[in-house]
Amino acid sequence: MGIFAGTTNGIFLTFDSGDTWGPSGLSSEYVSSLAVNGGTVFAGTMGNGLFVSINDGATWVPVTNAPTGSYIYQVVLSGSNMIVSCINGNLISTDNGLSWTSVSALPTQANFVSSGNFVVARNYGGGVYLSSDNGLNWSSISMGIPPNVNAYALCASPTCAYLAADDNKLYKKFF
Repeated sequence: MGIFAGTTNGIFLTFDSGDTWGPSGLSSEYVSSLAVNGGTVFAGTMGNGLFVSINDGATWVPVTNAPTGSYIYQVVLSGSNMIVSCINGNLISTDNGLSWTSVSALPTQANFVSSGNFVVARNYGGGVYLSSDNGLNWSSISMGIPPNVNAYALCASPTCAYLAADDNKLYKKFF
């Protein structure tokens, strides 16, 4: 299995830990987000929606019923669910993109990370949200971030979330 990188000129792929890279399709697309599950790869684009490859990036097709013509900011997989942050809001699919439901409990253009059943979302205004059921239900969590501080980078482990903010501090929250 290779490592994929989304760029403003499509997707690139390496099989030697990044020593050499080659194109893997969608060369005319600005690829903003990638989510990989085995040989299946989902690619969110800035303006043409969501694409999928079921053969390690050899060929790509648009995801049926996905937000077409949409700016996809992020795609994350959690369990059998796919969560997409796009210009139309945040959407979840429990059937590999065949149908979509709005995630109204989150602010638009959220950023997601997942670890196990946990999904953590944040927005630039500092709000942080947690789902313990693969993105189906959400609750606001306090990480001690002041209201006027913007959250920028987010990562998760099996037991906690870490968030870097523009006040030059790192915040941590145990699940």
